Amino acid sequence: MIWIKPLRRRCETLSTVRNKHLSVQVSESQCVMDRKLPFSPLKQAMSAQLGIEARGETTARAEHMLIIAVCDRLEAIADALPAAPSNESLSELLALLRFGIPAHCRHEEQELTSALAGNADAPRWLHHAAALIKAEHMDNENIMLELAEALEDYRNRVDRHGTTSTDVTADQKGANALGYLIRHFFTQMRRHMAWEEKVIAELRGSSD
Repeated sequence: MIWIKPLRRRCETLSTVRNKHLSVQVSESQCVMDRKLPFSPLKQAMSAQLGIEARGETTARAEHMLIIAVCDRLEAIADALPAAPSNESLSELLALLRFGIPAHCRHEEQELTSALAGNADAPRWLHHAAALIKAEHMDNENIMLELAEALEDYRNRVDRHGTTSTDVTADQKGANALGYLIRHFFTQMRRHMAWEEKVIAELRGSSD
C-alpha cells in the first residue's frame, strides 16, 4: 500500500494549512471583538426602556418593594461568599447603591417636607420622625457607598486571584468583612423602611 504515505502527507499538509488559516481568522476575530465602540448599543437600549418605565406612575410602596428585592439579592451574595457575584449582576447592584436608592431617598424627603408643610395639625413627634428619617438616609447612603466600593474591590480581587490564594487567612477575613457589611446594610435598610412606612401612614392619617 505505497500510495498511503503520499496521501497521509497530503492530509497532514492540508491540516496544517487549515489550522494556520483558522489561527489567522481567530486572531482577526479577536482584534475585531476588542475594538473600542463609541457607545454600548445594548446598554443604550436598556437605558431607553428603563427611561420609559421610570416615567410611568408608581407608589412609594412599589419603590420600597424594589429596594427589598435589592436587599434580598445582597443577602444571597452574602450567603454565597466567598464566591463573588457575576460582573453583570454586580454592575446593576452598584448603580442601585450609588445612584438609584439615593435618588429615591431624596424624592422621599421632598415628599415628607411637603406633606408636613401642608399639615399644620401634624404632631411635633412627626416632625422629629421626619428629621430622623433624613438623618438615617444620610447614614444609609454612606454605608451604600462603602458597600459598593467593598463589593467592587472584592470582585476585582477574585478576578485577579480567584476565591482562594496563598494567604487563606486574608481570603477568609475579606469574605467575612464583606459579609458583615452586607448583612449590616440590608438589616438596617429593612428596619428603616418598615419604620418609615409607619411614619408616613401616621402623617397621612393626621392630615385626613
